[in-house]
Amino acid sequence: MITAVVDIPRLNMRSGPGVSYPSVGMLTRGTTINELCTVVGLNGVPWSQLENGNYVCKGLGGIPYIKYLTTEALPSLYRILSDPEAGWEPNGPRPFNRGLKGFPSTVRIEGGKSAMQLPLKWTEYLRTCMSAKAFKYVFKAASGWQNRATFGLVESLTFSGNIVEVLSIEGNRAYIKAIRPKDATPALPITPRPGKLDPIVHLFSIQYMDRLDMSTDGRWAVTLCMVDDNNIRPWIDLRNLKKV
Repeated sequence: MITAVVDIPRLNMRSGPGVSYPSVGMLTRGTTINELCTVVGLNGVPWSQLENGNYVCKGLGGIPYIKYLTTEALPSLYRILSDPEAGWEPNGPRPFNRGLKGFPSTVRIEGGKSAMQLPLKWTEYLRTCMSAKAFKYVFKAASGWQNRATFGLVESLTFSGNIVEVLSIEGNRAYIKAIRPKDATPALPITPRPGKLDPIVHLFSIQYMDRLDMSTDGRWAVTLCMVDDNNIRPWIDLRNLKKV
């Protein structure tokens, strides 16, 4: 939840994210609001969903209607929360007790496609970052990162325990630094370990019922914090992150 204040003389509060929804009150400049998340309405207009269940327009034509109250210096590093940390109720947003011995504790990277084809240069780079056994595991179908038969067709997600670099925060959207397909690979392999994590090259982690284990068959495996499109702004739900 993010705290903000109304930054125009009068702002309609509505029952839904659009002017077609009835007004349920009028807020004046300086009124404090608690924003749960941002909802995009018609014509791409952003609306703040408030703690009380109502909505206010965030701005139009480049003019902001609300101002966020934050003293946090960005960019900053955040850790991906595990399922239990983020709220592990079976019917919650991050189901934990799925009746399995172990499974990936994953968080989706939003803003682009749900899956992407890694360029060959990036799959070959990952080969240099881990053992042959770990490489084979992470690129097998249904590994948790690659969930399709096509080699290198991976999910746009990351795993708990990793860190990301947050560039900006808008409501519950934490916009992050990510690799793009056109980017050059690092000159040297990055081999992250717990206590020595990297915001771009991530550890593949397995979530067990009683512990978090960032290993795969006894070998370290890694994935990439990458998005499919060069023009999108990738983001992660802020509720899945904790500042480090």
